Amino acid sequence: MALGLLFVLFVVMIVLGIISTVLLFKVKNSNTSDVILVLMTAYSLLIAYLGANAEPTNFVVQQVMHWVIGFVAVAGTGVRFVTKKQSMLSKILVTISVAGGLYTLFLM
Repeated sequence: MALGLLFVLFVVMIVLGIISTVLLFKVKNSNTSDVILVLMTAYSLLIAYLGANAEPTNFVVQQVMHWVIGFVAVAGTGVRFVTKKQSMLSKILVTISVAGGLYTLFLM
């Protein structure tokens, strides 16, 4: 039963990552794109939290790796709001962070 619930969580997280990434690149409205960018950053930090807490306490390198991947999204959001304009770099950084976080959470 527990493995079934974990599989459902896995599928929901993957689908949420795919849908939010597609929306981030397809939406043309600046305000909506900013909201999606911030929500994806929060989602990436949630993934980093789950990944870091899933590791045993003596696997410090892997825990730090999860947090570094999570904070790539913060850097991407920072690029967006420091430059005060929409940039492809910020969207790519957030997307890499979400995809990398999901990869390290479930496949490593």
